[in-house]
Amino acid sequence: TIIGINMDFNQFMLQELCVSAILHDIGKLMVPPEILNKPEKLTDDEFFEVKKHPDYAFGILKKRMDISARTRAGVLSHHENEDGTGYPYGLIRDQIYIYAKIIHVADVFDALTSRRPYKMPYPRSEAVEYLMGSCDRLFDREVVMAFIKSVPIYPKGTMITLSDGREGLVIGNSDNVLRPVIRLLDGTQIDLGKSVQYRSITIVQDAVPDQQFV
Repeated sequence: TIIGINMDFNQFMLQELCVSAILHDIGKLMVPPEILNKPEKLTDDEFFEVKKHPDYAFGILKKRMDISARTRAGVLSHHENEDGTGYPYGLIRDQIYIYAKIIHVADVFDALTSRRPYKMPYPRSEAVEYLMGSCDRLFDREVVMAFIKSVPIYPKGTMITLSDGREGLVIGNSDNVLRPVIRLLDGTQIDLGKSVQYRSITIVQDAVPDQQFV
């Protein structure tokens, strides 16, 4: 919904987007839990079953007269990619409804930064770099840019380690979401986004949120 706000959606569209996002994985109710929670790599048959969940969701929601067609479109297409490599129908670019594009970006970010039975969570910075690197291939560029403006990559209070070995605490964010304002352990405050002398310094490690979403 915050992404929609940054894309200037009106109140009605924001409500539809919110409902679509809340319901986007309702089709997983039809997928056996032993497949959804399997810690090992899925077999081809198991992955084929998982890929049915957008269709399952659409089948559930189409019976509801209080769920709009645009809301259902967001649910049905949230795994479609810009280049046509997604599922369930291999749609491309303008064939994918904007709600689905937004849910896709938020869903992938959540999946990357969450703990799963089969993986540890990624740092938020690495997840954002993945989204940025996949623009126009997997994700809509405008949506990714709106997402980056919406979600702080290094929230205030995040402990980080710089490439020169020094450690510090994030105390603010600049225009460059990957280069926040840092207070080092010795009390020195630096703005990685604006301090010229720190251009070659990068963040090499940040705290990974211990989320348990599956």
